[in-house]
Amino acid sequence: MAKLYKHDLILDLSKGKTVLHIGACDSPYHIERGQRGALLHQKLQKVCKRIIGIDVDEKAIEELSDLGVKSIFWGDITRNAYRINLREYDFDCIIFGDVIEHLENPGVALDNIKDLMIRKNTKLILTAPNCFSYGAVRNILTKREKVHADHVLWTSYKTLTQLFARKNLRIDYSLFCFYGSYKESRMRNKLAYKILPKHLLPCLFFSLKLGTPARSYSIPNPPTRDDISS
Repeated sequence: MAKLYKHDLILDLSKGKTVLHIGACDSPYHIERGQRGALLHQKLQKVCKRIIGIDVDEKAIEELSDLGVKSIFWGDITRNAYRINLREYDFDCIIFGDVIEHLENPGVALDNIKDLMIRKNTKLILTAPNCFSYGAVRNILTKREKVHADHVLWTSYKTLTQLFARKNLRIDYSLFCFYGSYKESRMRNKLAYKILPKHLLPCLFFSLKLGTPARSYSIPNPPTRDDISS
């Protein structure tokens, strides 16, 4: 069950690795989550061999630094501009979690990320909202679209798959999952898992590598433990 939660999946993949975390602040929720240690970046600091975070929100970076989170630096992945030399690091894993839906130029961001995938086996972990989740059904029924104030596009499994194909990114595996972690999960999520079809879960999760993927579209199956550990 834990393998169907975003944080649990990412932390499992990041253990003992050198990791770049793009969009590390999680603004505007950073202070509340940072105070209780619930930020993904704080969790990554405990399991990674080395963790570097970048974010465009300078104020949030300063506020998290005051809370003891010192490993986040200013950086804009769409402009390819950073206040830290990322070329000095040989990243095993790059985490691009729930950022792509905030960007006006997601394809440019992926091109810039690929330039940082120096190692042959560097993994890109990308997550994004599922526009066909059970929450979307609520939007239809209530005629009120509930969406983050900073989102500029909706993402689906098929549209992201097609974008990856254009950018020569190969999908190792993918799945639909919940946000957060199993320990922090609400009881309603645990019940929803038993009732709902898995493609209605709210978060899209992709593990990607350099290389041209097939363009065919199909609903993914959850990965095996060997997939996640490889």
